[in-house]
Amino acid sequence: MISLSELNALLLHELEIIGVSSRRRALEAILVAPVLRTRRWDYGEADDRFACWVVAAVPEKGIELVYCDEGFGPEFPWGFLFSDDDSLGMDAQWNWYLEEAFVRSGLWTGATGGSEHEAFHPARSSVFPAHCRLPAPDIPPAETGVVLSRFGSCANPCAAHLRGGGR
Repeated sequence: MISLSELNALLLHELEIIGVSSRRRALEAILVAPVLRTRRWDYGEADDRFACWVVAAVPEKGIELVYCDEGFGPEFPWGFLFSDDDSLGMDAQWNWYLEEAFVRSGLWTGATGGSEHEAFHPARSSVFPAHCRLPAPDIPPAETGVVLSRFGSCANPCAAHLRGGGR
């Protein structure tokens, strides 16, 4: 599980890559102070539970946006869950990006600019290596706008890099 400081860095990065400013503002309006909760994992042992960070919520709709790096999380860490259920939900509730979870949750009511399967951003593999999810929070962008890294070839070090275990 990533730390609160790693989550905050990741959350800032996810907001920065939202290209539609009205969508970004709508998402920012429902952000909450991150809260760590455990949820039931329905695809393993009966008592399996995984920790997830709640980062946004709309209580009147009963929807929360969460980050979890377990369960569906290694590949699809951003989900939308229902606050009246203790489950991590189904695979269709999990996404590559926070923006994608926001739109697919139904909380975004504006135009999507595409189908329900809109490609929100380039494939992760074309942006940075699959094992990397976090931007480098302590290394400022160079004049070119590229984030420089002290972690070898990875321009956007993941939690493993930040803990010293990256490739």
